Amino acid sequence: ARTDPSLVDGFPKSIGTEISAAPSFVDLNGKRELDLVFATNDGLVHALDPSGKQLKGFPVKTHQLRYVDRNNPQNYPSDSYKSVAALREMRDPISGIAIGDLDGNGSQSIVAATTSGWIYAWNRAGKAREGFPVPPDPAYNTDDVPTPKTGANGSRAPRRGNWSAPSLGNLEGNGKLDILMSSFDGHVYALRPDGTAVPGWPVKVTLPQSIKETIPAGKLIHDPKLMATPAVGDVLGTGLDQVFLPGYDCNDATNQVYVYGLHSDGNNHVGGPLLPGWPSPLTSASGCYSQSIDFVNEGSNAASIADFDGSGTKRIAFTPTGGFPKILNGDGTLHKDLVGACGTDTCHGVPPYYRTDLFTVGVTSQGAFGDLSGDGTPNYMQSTAGALTLTASLDIAGQASLIHVYDQAWDPSDGTTLSGFPTDQEGFPFFNSPVVTSLTDDNTASMIASNDSYWIHARGPDGTEAPGFPKWTGQWTSFGGVVGDPKLDKQQYLAYGSREGQLFLWKVASWLPVGSGQ
Repeated sequence: ARTDPSLVDGFPKSIGTEISAAPSFVDLNGKRELDLVFATNDGLVHALDPSGKQLKGFPVKTHQLRYVDRNNPQNYPSDSYKSVAALREMRDPISGIAIGDLDGNGSQSIVAATTSGWIYAWNRAGKAREGFPVPPDPAYNTDDVPTPKTGANGSRAPRRGNWSAPSLGNLEGNGKLDILMSSFDGHVYALRPDGTAVPGWPVKVTLPQSIKETIPAGKLIHDPKLMATPAVGDVLGTGLDQVFLPGYDCNDATNQVYVYGLHSDGNNHVGGPLLPGWPSPLTSASGCYSQSIDFVNEGSNAASIADFDGSGTKRIAFTPTGGFPKILNGDGTLHKDLVGACGTDTCHGVPPYYRTDLFTVGVTSQGAFGDLSGDGTPNYMQSTAGALTLTASLDIAGQASLIHVYDQAWDPSDGTTLSGFPTDQEGFPFFNSPVVTSLTDDNTASMIASNDSYWIHARGPDGTEAPGFPKWTGQWTSFGGVVGDPKLDKQQYLAYGSREGQLFLWKVASWLPVGSGQ
């Protein structure tokens, strides 16, 4: 990585701990330049100007864990916590951040969700916003003793916690943005810019009794935790944003998982918070995924919302674990299956390491919409796993077998894969989402995706690697990256953080808007 001529001087920067919240480029201070904002697992939010220097007022910090919960071990009367400052002063780890104009006055704020389920917000100068931080419901801080039984095998009790970025949405139509966060306790929380709850929220995300009654006894695997960032968008054309996210409950008799759509006014909506037709059941080959990494990899990935055909109608894409991406209408019905056909040469396998794959399925990654071909209509893309190699690696006892991972892209208008896809990935993209940007001079864009084997690829609409790629970090990249033009001089930069605490920044192709024809 350090011999790459496109790597910016002074990078990678050692931040000191895992970069747990994906970086963003944003003009925090109205200087007509974009600052690089990211957060870490030790509870810090950093903001670097285009020269790489920390902005005044940053980094900002979450509370120490001893103040988050009096039952946290930092409050135990033990010599280790008394004598080792690094243990005693540990801060609430940050899961993700969102940046936006909460008050509708042109001033940016930074919002962070933490693994303890707290929500923090700071203004552009790094000062805590009035009313923040906001703690979670204390009812979920601890379990009863003895721990109550949860029903079918695989079922879990609600817990305090979070492992995804917050999102910002227009829930009230007042010119301001509200803050949404999903929680392990099974609720979606929505806060106003002053830290008070949006009326009608939080909303408990759970299967209606009418659906539960259709599931055979002992076959409902109830897992209340919500892992994905709530997606917000005005799909129904009401002038307000609806909220979409996956749940983790599963019908083990039919291999069905469920995704949810919620009204903007939550519990205050006449008839309840669920949109008509939701939750929507999704079926996958693996269904109730209970092997290997079941805690974080059940249900489906986070929702993506787009008008992909120019009709003016927004739709929602989900990928169930072990299944194909599905585009749903606003009423929860299926609009299109995106079949993960595996027809390129790489699908033939690499004996004895990889078997032949006929299809690809979603497992650990997020999806994204973006216009790869430059024709004005977005494609859907996601890093995927080979269906057969995935099954073989989990089901053949006593035999080591590798899972073949691919970058995949579709034409949502007919559900087919793009010619040239899928392409190779070396490892799993845990919760990473593709970044889409122009990297060539042919009026097309590339899908940038990373993996846990240290590579970052950029594939054009025909699957060809963009010039200067792949990038090599030598470290496990964490979550997503970002592309931006921080100096507004038409020179793009690509930023990624790593779980080892390194921040990477590369110069990439000069800025050229897709569709410009220049």
